[in-house]
Amino acid sequence: MNTIYIALGLLVAVVVGLVSFSVASYNPWTCAPMVRAVGIGPTGGAGELQCELQKYDFSSLPPSELYALGNDYLGQGKPDISLVFWEEAWRKNHGPSARAIGEMLDPNIWGTQPSAFTKPSVDDARKWYQRAVGEGDIDAAAALAALP
Repeated sequence: MNTIYIALGLLVAVVVGLVSFSVASYNPWTCAPMVRAVGIGPTGGAGELQCELQKYDFSSLPPSELYALGNDYLGQGKPDISLVFWEEAWRKNHGPSARAIGEMLDPNIWGTQPSAFTKPSVDDARKWYQRAVGEGDIDAAAALAALP
């Protein structure tokens, strides 16, 4: 009789272990608030980025809302997430989003705000500012003229 209880206990332990492993590797579960709250979901890097972005339907969001969300995430110190929102808004012809990406690369303002990039780049900043100017962003024109 004791052998049956021991066998059942081992079987339950194996099943719990397998379920825990599969839950940790299945993204919708790892992004669930309770899973993240107990510390078995992603807490940084690409995992956090993926979980944050799963919340949104990019195809239905207007560019102005994507831009605002990018600004919100930048204010939270999450420039990688901001970059994703701004790139998507730029694909929808939103000039201010292209300017925001250019600002992350602009050596004139490098270090004054969080950036998704590891170093400034005059050439890349110029490209993004030109894209923004092409969409009618006046502030980008001034930033473009100020580049070295």
